[in-house]
Amino acid sequence: MRYSNLKLEIEKCKPKTILEIGTWDGVHSCEMISSAQKFNKDIVYFGFDVFEKISEEVRRKELHVKDIQRESTIKARLEKSGAVIHLHVGYTNETLPSFTPDTPIDFAYIDGGHSLETIQNDWEHVEKLIHDDTVVIFDDYYNKDETKGCYSLIQSLKKNERYSVEILDPEDRFPNGLNIRFVKLCRK
Repeated sequence: MRYSNLKLEIEKCKPKTILEIGTWDGVHSCEMISSAQKFNKDIVYFGFDVFEKISEEVRRKELHVKDIQRESTIKARLEKSGAVIHLHVGYTNETLPSFTPDTPIDFAYIDGGHSLETIQNDWEHVEKLIHDDTVVIFDDYYNKDETKGCYSLIQSLKKNERYSVEILDPEDRFPNGLNIRFVKLCRK
């Protein structure tokens, strides 16, 4: 499963700070925090999600088919980790522009909305927060699908001489023909 890459990449970069766009149920959040705590006791986690504020219109636009989660439930789950938790509730086109962490972001995982506009917005704001050693993981790389996910963005970033871009294995394959991979991005 592609999610195994989260733990592998965290073990490589040993982050003190994690930024996740698309916290959803907090399961992957907890896994990332736990992996990072093997190397650093004091982990700071920044999570962005709409949680129960998502509208039906946005669910359709962003291809959100999962159950809706309550922010209070997820916050309680994440706080059990012992990390410093900062949840930002709302649409990232509203919450990310004003986000100014007081510590550098070492690891960013972008898995929020699936529309081209939302992924572009998320990347433009995350890009301002990364440093030379930051690892950025994108989910929702649908091979050669330019209509949704991060494929189009990744193709443009591959041409950018400032970044190293790697399409990661494994690829998750679904009966409906949807195949999804992670992409790793770092500064060169």
